[in-house]
Amino acid sequence: MAVPPQSLSITRDKGRLYDELVKQAHPMAPEFYRASSFDEFLDAVHALGYPDRRVCFKPPVSNDRRCFRVVDPDMDRFNALLNQKPDSTVTTLDDVLPVLRETAQFPELIVMEYLPGEEYTVDALVRDDETPVLVSRSHAATCDDSSFVGTVEKNPELLGDAHELCSLFGLEYNATFRFKYTADGRPKLVDVHPRISRSVTASVGAGANIPALSVQYAMDRELPELDIEWGTHVTRDWQDVFYGPNTDPTTI
Repeated sequence: MAVPPQSLSITRDKGRLYDELVKQAHPMAPEFYRASSFDEFLDAVHALGYPDRRVCFKPPVSNDRRCFRVVDPDMDRFNALLNQKPDSTVTTLDDVLPVLRETAQFPELIVMEYLPGEEYTVDALVRDDETPVLVSRSHAATCDDSSFVGTVEKNPELLGDAHELCSLFGLEYNATFRFKYTADGRPKLVDVHPRISRSVTASVGAGANIPALSVQYAMDRELPELDIEWGTHVTRDWQDVFYGPNTDPTTI
């Protein structure tokens, strides 16, 4: 099954994705600005409240968290240099501006609000008007899709939002949604990928084998009733390790 070209073009471009949410007056749209010049970038950073607030920026088209940066006015560069593990995500405006000022061709960037709350992923399998398969999971710690600590946690709000967004963007078959909460507890949509996530194994370990279900969907077979073990914890470093709902993997 193929994602409709219009849906693919919107979801792969964060600028178009957020524009569509704004056009629909959708509450999950993050506060953001497009920047295609040095001055527009600087104006956007300050419009979002810097230096009183952190801000983020990234290219409109990028894979996962690559090229994503958090501009933190309170970053202790001395402490980060000598006492912390290298982290290319957090930076300062003083470090960013010289690079952007000297670039021969300014890149198109999305400058957006920093979302400090919990992060969730929703794995979705949808087709036509049938009841979708939706699994939500929280992330206690995330480096990338290859290293994370999370919980397959039932979040009715985000499950409903993901179903609604599938209809809004015309998504069918597999999709992965990433949400983050604001400081006051409101969810915002960060990314949509019209494909299976590499971290979908977390859902598989909780009883929702979405890759296998996708094959059955494609073959037009009736899907079995799922028994998802909500509360399943998962850690991944070199491989996935699963724990029961009553075990906190961060204490092991």
